[in-house]
Amino acid sequence: MAGYQQRSVTEKIDYNFIWRVPVVAILAITPLIVYLAVRPVPEVFRSFWIQDKNFDFFSFYKARWFFFWSVPLLISFAFCLYKRKDQYLDFVRKTKYYWMLSIVFIVSILLSAIVSPAPFIAWGGMFDRYEGGWAWLGYCLLFAACAFLMRQEIDFRYITGAIVFSTTVIALIGVFQFFDMDIFRSSFGQFLIVPEKYVTMKLGFIFEKGKIYSTFFNTNYGGNIAGIALPLAVCMCLFVPNFKKSGGLLLGYSLLIFILAVGCRSQSGVVGLFMAFTFLIIYLARHYRDKFKRLVLIMALFLPIYIVMDRYTGGALSGQFTERFLKDRGAIKAGKALLVFVYDACRTQTGVVGLLIVLVLLIVWFVRRYRIRFKQLILVIALMIPIFIGMDIYADGPVREESPDVVMEERIVDSSVLDSLDDDYVRFLLSRVKNKTFFDEKIIEFGRYGSGRGYIYLRAIEQRLNSHLFLGTGPDTFSGFFPQNDAFRLFGGFPRSMMIDKMHSMFLQIWFNTGLISFIAFILLIMLHFINSVRIFWKVRVRSTVEVLGLGFFLGWVGFLGASLFNDSAICVAPYFWAGFGASVAANYVIRYATPIAIAVSDDRQKPKIKRQARFDKLV
Repeated sequence: MAGYQQRSVTEKIDYNFIWRVPVVAILAITPLIVYLAVRPVPEVFRSFWIQDKNFDFFSFYKARWFFFWSVPLLISFAFCLYKRKDQYLDFVRKTKYYWMLSIVFIVSILLSAIVSPAPFIAWGGMFDRYEGGWAWLGYCLLFAACAFLMRQEIDFRYITGAIVFSTTVIALIGVFQFFDMDIFRSSFGQFLIVPEKYVTMKLGFIFEKGKIYSTFFNTNYGGNIAGIALPLAVCMCLFVPNFKKSGGLLLGYSLLIFILAVGCRSQSGVVGLFMAFTFLIIYLARHYRDKFKRLVLIMALFLPIYIVMDRYTGGALSGQFTERFLKDRGAIKAGKALLVFVYDACRTQTGVVGLLIVLVLLIVWFVRRYRIRFKQLILVIALMIPIFIGMDIYADGPVREESPDVVMEERIVDSSVLDSLDDDYVRFLLSRVKNKTFFDEKIIEFGRYGSGRGYIYLRAIEQRLNSHLFLGTGPDTFSGFFPQNDAFRLFGGFPRSMMIDKMHSMFLQIWFNTGLISFIAFILLIMLHFINSVRIFWKVRVRSTVEVLGLGFFLGWVGFLGASLFNDSAICVAPYFWAGFGASVAANYVIRYATPIAIAVSDDRQKPKIKRQARFDKLV
């Protein structure tokens, strides 16, 4: 780090500003843009698009702004790599597996777009989304630029400041919307977001009262914002050196993001926050037990805000939780359904082979890791046999009554055939069809889970297993290739006239659109960085600004991905993740290699132990 600072001082020109400006412009402005774009619908969309024109407030100009600043970011990134190539060679050597997986991810996206049956959509993106191949390449560029170029403390402050600025504005807009003072529905708001020739038209926003949509076309994206911003804010509140000076502003920012998280009513956001704060609590228990008092105080301030918001909505917030998790015991049912699904899948031939491979790998790992003797290994395998036998007996034990024969012999999936029939009767007929597939059976049983996500996930997985497995159908082509005329959608609670245009899962969205290769590369990249981050922060007690923000970015992208288990990627929130993920990679490198490391024991009463850099290198 010292060498890097010395070179930056001796240089006549500081080149850092040329890449900071595009990154800050993307993070600070892109999520805030709301402006009406009226676009004619091309012929390629007419087969599944019911209008001649598309009215888009929330995505078109966001995408254009992102693409506009991606070009100078690419140029400045290449220029910085050329000017300081010797410095970045060490970084590449230390993180070579990251970039190997990233190259596989990028190449698979390119190939998916090139061979896509719908290249127009695959490159430019779908209406209301615009997340085609160019957008995904822009995300990868943002990730690589932040990972390579962020080295100094001021770099991390710039990125954090851009995120704090835009999310603050988003949360403030959301506060007004929650209390029925929507800025965009006012005359001034319409002046800002509607072109002059369309100023007389009425806004067709259908968001209900007491629900925050802020600057997004789907309220669930507020959960993604909260997942990445709230852990970062709380982390800064806990470790700010002078809490009296700046703690008040950080606390106010945390409360604003909490209002956004509650007001958008995104249950996926709750999952992401739960994951992020679980790791934060583990970290505090490991290194900073005295910080629990401040954390409890922050959480205590969240409670009255939640109560006020719940009272304002007439108990809708608490009622939603009660109905989903307590009254209907949705969490217990979902857990049992997941176990049944895994068990049924493992009973198939492919599932048995996959299970055996996993078991062999686990056994090999345990034997090598713990040096298990041969006799002990035989004993463990012998104990597993009666467990599988017992599971099989339990599954096949209860005798089920056979359904009476049904006249329908063919599998009906085309809803146009059943348009004249009542939905309940259609569901009855479909449930009695004999030649249903494995996924049809699971859709009937689990289709309504997650507000219909169960149906979307199961049908999408079936589609990919049957065709375009490795490269998908192209980026952002989900709505064009998902079976829109499938009558089994009724088991997910979707009307037959409703178009399903979102995957509702970033992970499965990658698999469906760009294929299994990109999905595996993305998962391995996430797992690699997660393991490295956990191993570093298990040993490091954060003190410097880079370490504090590094921990915050780590918790933030974990929270974002937790919400993305049930939310798809979108141009309005994805730049936060890719920039935060790149900043987390850069922070880990700075903590591990570019600064002197002081590792303290967990007990604050004992003196910290200074360890040499060579010994710390063994952590990862």
